[in-house]
Amino acid sequence: MSQENYVWPVGDIDVWWWVSESGNQVTEQDIQRVQTQSGQAQQVAQQIQKDRIHRGKMADFLTFLVQDLSNEKIVHWIYEVFFKVKNHTDNTVFIRKSINTIVVVWIFAPFYHEAIQKYWLRADFEKIQHFDTKLSLSSYVHYLKDLSVKYHDNIAIEKHTFLHFIEEVVLEFNLVDKDKLTKEKYPQFQKTLEKEIYW
Repeated sequence: MSQENYVWPVGDIDVWWWVSESGNQVTEQDIQRVQTQSGQAQQVAQQIQKDRIHRGKMADFLTFLVQDLSNEKIVHWIYEVFFKVKNHTDNTVFIRKSINTIVVVWIFAPFYHEAIQKYWLRADFEKIQHFDTKLSLSSYVHYLKDLSVKYHDNIAIEKHTFLHFIEEVVLEFNLVDKDKLTKEKYPQFQKTLEKEIYW
């Protein structure tokens, strides 16, 4: 063992810990390592703060959305699609503690340009789609596919529940002409929507 691990008598005094000269020195690598770790910790803290602010903006938008939606079916389907998870082996339904907020916000973002600007979310939205793009049924479905690729959280969404939800969104925001959507034509509309989304 090295001498710094022993108690050495020095004259009439016991030295309880002998520090070698090299133990007293701080190397340049030590300083750089501490500076790097300090910088990384600061970056993490800043990112956490940015994420907290960003989540707050999204929560504000969702609060506005739920108050603004006149179609209560849409609120119901948001709950069914994003809060419930079904285990297909035994059909047990679980309630999620938190939802994929960003996906819920972006599903509605194309219909709320003013609110997206008000809540400072435009820059994020433009990472998915150009802000001023005029929507049709096809372009909206294409947008949803891009959204899914970019922000999917790997929790399976039940297909038919999701289709019912998107049907209500499409009808609520007039991406199809409701006046022309007769009882006879409604099943064709559903098939078209399913084909666009899943094929």
